[in-house]
Amino acid sequence: MKKQLKTFFIDLGNSSLQYSILGQNNTFNIQSIETKSVTQDKISELFKDTECIICSVVPEKDAFFGVAASTYFVDHSNIPKVDINIHKKEELGADRIVTALAAYQTYGESIIIDSGTAITCCYIDANGVYQGGAILPGLKIASQSLNNHTSKVPLIYVDHIDTLTGKSTKEAVQVGLYHGYRHLINGLIADYKQQFPNATVVGTGSGLDVYQDYLDIDHYDSELIFKGLYLVYNNLK
Repeated sequence: MKKQLKTFFIDLGNSSLQYSILGQNNTFNIQSIETKSVTQDKISELFKDTECIICSVVPEKDAFFGVAASTYFVDHSNIPKVDINIHKKEELGADRIVTALAAYQTYGESIIIDSGTAITCCYIDANGVYQGGAILPGLKIASQSLNNHTSKVPLIYVDHIDTLTGKSTKEAVQVGLYHGYRHLINGLIADYKQQFPNATVVGTGSGLDVYQDYLDIDHYDSELIFKGLYLVYNNLK
């Protein structure tokens, strides 16, 4: 009898590689390693002789997955159930289109706010057409940029802070980034909702954790990209 391959759903991003197998009741047990730690040996250790459904935005690491028995890289050319209306489809990140697929299949017309290395806003209409969106630096990049381009501003991890009057440089950066990005994201959401009033706003990505209950989103779904990969996998059967 032919041995059944273990199937992994993999999100290879600029900061981290997240992976999961499908659990009971269509749940995911998501594991994560830093992308800078992704080597050929590490991929062999984790995914050798398995089946991998992969969403990657780090093409220089893609060849490592040759150790898998089967690989399927999702991109603009093979995403199911979604049409794409942008100028250069090949520029569209696999992560953006996979989360758009999952949001559309779950909520219909959607605005997707995804925060990781970058913050992205994507709009998919009621007919399942991906219409584009916006990209801006994430909180970590913004903090690193201040640290890299100044002499005295420290590198900080952005966390919730209530005050608007920072009493140190570190606290002032914390105030600026936390509250500034909160208003920036909510402002973008308001603009999108004004143009697309019937769309559901879906939040995802670990970068939004710091803003739980402070953003104008209808649903927060930390597993959205894995739900999209699962939809792709089901379409392949």
